Amino acid sequence: MVSASMIDHSDQVLVSLGELCISDDYSDVTFVVEKERISAHRAILAVRCEYFRALLYGGLEESKQSEITLDVSSTAFKHLLRYIYTGSLELKDMEVDDILTLLGLVHQYGITAFVKAISDYLYGVLTVENVCTIADEARLLDLKDLMEKCYEFIDENTRSIIQQESFSKLSYDMLSSVIDRNSLNIEEIEIFQATHKWCKSNENKWCKIGEKKKSIYDKIRYEAIPRNSLLDIVRPTGVLNPNRLLDVISAQDKTGFHPYRAGSSPGKDVAANAKVEWTTAAEHNQVRFDLGKRYFINHVYITTGAPTEPHSPGTVAYSLIPKQESLSVSSDGNSWSTVSLGLYNTAYFQSHPSISFRMQPVRYIRFQTPYYKENSSISISAMLNPFQGAQNSESPAKPR
Repeated sequence: MVSASMIDHSDQVLVSLGELCISDDYSDVTFVVEKERISAHRAILAVRCEYFRALLYGGLEESKQSEITLDVSSTAFKHLLRYIYTGSLELKDMEVDDILTLLGLVHQYGITAFVKAISDYLYGVLTVENVCTIADEARLLDLKDLMEKCYEFIDENTRSIIQQESFSKLSYDMLSSVIDRNSLNIEEIEIFQATHKWCKSNENKWCKIGEKKKSIYDKIRYEAIPRNSLLDIVRPTGVLNPNRLLDVISAQDKTGFHPYRAGSSPGKDVAANAKVEWTTAAEHNQVRFDLGKRYFINHVYITTGAPTEPHSPGTVAYSLIPKQESLSVSSDGNSWSTVSLGLYNTAYFQSHPSISFRMQPVRYIRFQTPYYKENSSISISAMLNPFQGAQNSESPAKPR
């Protein structure tokens, strides 16, 4: 609340300063920008911006000139002056390309608060159509916070983004950093196809495209591409010579390991919205949870209600059931790793303990049991525990 003794007409000052912006009234310097003459006031510019203070009062040649030529965008320069004179600027009606041009100019002039304000605005207007353009500019200006927001957006929307024309216009450095990410929400064969399209689109841009292509193609995780896609999609492109292709197939056969990419949300329950599917076999029933995408996890907690077939009277309430119940995880729904055999049970209102295992990319979690049937009360939580060791000695992941 303003005191009765306090006079505050600051709003009138801002209005008056705004009227001076790009006005000939009392102007003592003129900038020539893209052949356009723009009037300004030295004192206001110098007080508000260190760049102009050095330019106009720092003893440079320009400090003696009444007319100064600048090699910048005229539109961006006028937006900058509006901010300098009034401390405000409306961005919502501007095109993203114009905002990025302004961001580059503001960064060049070192107006930190303005750079942050524009970056904060761009966080909220990221789309699959513009994120590549914004990410490239953020990387060029080394705006780490904005880059990280772009990376996170790309991780979650990779499939839609690679279909945009802007993806083929990504700089080599930006594309390289994107492909390096573990957390892209997409299959490896799709990353290969998008990369191959980028290389084709940019063949005529650099004299050393051959070296750049090799570096980009080497970032693809070919061992994570299914056999049929390797043979039907990768092989015809000639990107892999026959020996390298055989090495990839051999590695898949020998290790059974596929270096899948996956999301990483430490401490977050990534199974909260998992889809549940029951199947029945001769000796057991099975419930499978689909997380919707791959996540790096190392911790599962499973909770169950009363079993369909209770233990016989007189049995111990808590008992270890060897090999009759098991929990397995999978990246692709085909290859499974058993992470727990013989879960700890109670006869009624069972609550299984936390199960920890080596961190790995997981999309599917499978619980096999002879004691529960469809519609039984079974739920899971799954997460990446950042405080847990890389390998839990009691619950190693065993490929099956």
